[in-house]
Amino acid sequence: MDGMHRVCKALMLGHATIRAVQFSAYLEPDYVGIEADDLPY
Repeated sequence: MDGMHRVCKALMLGHATIRAVQFSAYLEPDYVGIEADDLPY
């Protein structure tokens, strides 16, 4: 969950800050090394 889409949107809207939270535990990614066309969503 890098949230880069949120950064891009904030820049497009001219926001100077972005609200965020930090998780207390590391969350394993659901999919690693999979082509976008092979994702189930």
